Amino acid sequence: MTRPLRTTLILTLLLLATQLYAESDDGGLLDFSIDGSNATITGFTAGASTTILTIPATVTFGGSTYNVTGIGYEAFIGNQLNSVTIPSSVTIIDDYAFYGNNQLASVTISDSVKLLECRLLEVTN
Repeated sequence: MTRPLRTTLILTLLLLATQLYAESDDGGLLDFSIDGSNATITGFTAGASTTILTIPATVTFGGSTYNVTGIGYEAFIGNQLNSVTIPSSVTIIDDYAFYGNNQLASVTISDSVKLLECRLLEVTN
């Protein structure tokens, strides 16, 4: 294998293995993963937080736009969210996505959500 090809392969693998950062209306507040033309929100970017969260319907990475169709496992576990709005593009909300958010008073979820996993909104005291 030639050196340029090996370098390209290594960089490609590193890109696939790392978390992607949202270039969306949230100002880079959220991390996400991409699968085909869809994205799953996986949590806040390092050091970011808010008490009022609106999940975007789309995110942009590398000039491409992806539909946000999921909220991942433990995405916002233990944060101090007061309000969450989830767009109609989201169809899956994974286990423990909002677990431990003791201040959560308002959640707006579209009827487009097809799968709500266990302990989604459970609070802990």
